[in-house]
Amino acid sequence: MIIDEVLSLFGAGGSFSSIVPPQKDYFPRPRVNPFLIISDQYHKENLHTDIIKYLLDPQEDHGTDRFLRLFIEFLDNRWLLKKQGHAPNVVRMRASDFIEPQVDKNKSVGKGQVDIFIEGKGKDDKHNAIIIENKINNATDTDQQLLKYHKNLSKNYNVLRIVYLSLDGNKRPDISSWKCDKKDIDQVLDKTDYVAAFDNRQNNLVDGWLIKCLSDMAPSDINQFIIHYIELLKYRRGNLMNEEHLTTLFNFLKDDKQMAQVEYLIDLYNQVGQFRAAQFISRWERNEEQHQTPFHDIKPNGRFVIFDKFRFDDTFIKITVAFPPHKDNKEYRENIQFRVFTKNKVKMPSKIVAFITNTEFGFQKSQYDEGDFDIWLLKKESLPSNENVIFNKLIKLNKGLFDISHNA
Repeated sequence: MIIDEVLSLFGAGGSFSSIVPPQKDYFPRPRVNPFLIISDQYHKENLHTDIIKYLLDPQEDHGTDRFLRLFIEFLDNRWLLKKQGHAPNVVRMRASDFIEPQVDKNKSVGKGQVDIFIEGKGKDDKHNAIIIENKINNATDTDQQLLKYHKNLSKNYNVLRIVYLSLDGNKRPDISSWKCDKKDIDQVLDKTDYVAAFDNRQNNLVDGWLIKCLSDMAPSDINQFIIHYIELLKYRRGNLMNEEHLTTLFNFLKDDKQMAQVEYLIDLYNQVGQFRAAQFISRWERNEEQHQTPFHDIKPNGRFVIFDKFRFDDTFIKITVAFPPHKDNKEYRENIQFRVFTKNKVKMPSKIVAFITNTEFGFQKSQYDEGDFDIWLLKKESLPSNENVIFNKLIKLNKGLFDISHNA
């Protein structure tokens, strides 16, 4: 049984938040995703066919038709959103159109095989059908594939939908080789629904079906299994997007003029930190409170601003402010460093410790030091994210240190 094979060796734990909407955040994210560990498996078309068929088939060991009913509802909702009035060969579809459903994998049709075939009795006892063609790993179509499937199966079934499932929903069958009347082609294309496994729209397979399959009433291993598969589809889609972006960039940079412009922009970007530091110093020198500081040397140094030469008893104190190119750049998360040098490692005065660690400033001692310097860093939750916040915080910090040094 597919779920036992996948989950038997793996436990669950931790928190689960990004895969499902807020109302589903009580489902724990499993610690280990076997689909991602076994690297060559998710490149095989059959893996996705096996998983989807397992969930859709009420005869599998999960023993419920709920996933199938939700899938039919998902397809019908897509028709309401996208095809109403534009697809005369398509009708609405309900779970009641599939009484006593059967779900088959690799059903033989002529010389080909339908990946997943769903059939069931309608109210008039006519057998309705859904064809699912799995193209998540971009498999090519066989000659006139959808046309032949529809023609053969229509002899015994009322084919309601043809689900053409790809990773991003953009793949299309090559109809240039289809040899039949336009009426027959239109009938097949009207019934064909191009479904994305995952994209930025809400009617993809993940958001429109799989997430809705999660339930606090379902066994925990079923929920874990579905979550694993959701993560796999998102992982595969993320890789595809990276490839698309890199391809676009590569084609853009083939032009020498475009390449020169990009190099120029990169050079400018690398100077932004230095520009921010210079702007800060200019503003500091214009500020009327800039004289209220115990530091005797305040200057820019590349992308840093250094507050230096403040001596308190046997303690030498320096403040270093880092300006990365962009205010949200995470490379320099500690924008403000409070560096303290003491002769022979003399303990820093308690007044200064109390001041810089209070709730307004929130400095905490770093786990590392730098030579003879002890380093105190601004707590991450107190970290400034723009010049105004940094500037006002440093005015208060300087004024407080100035008052302490003059009242000692």
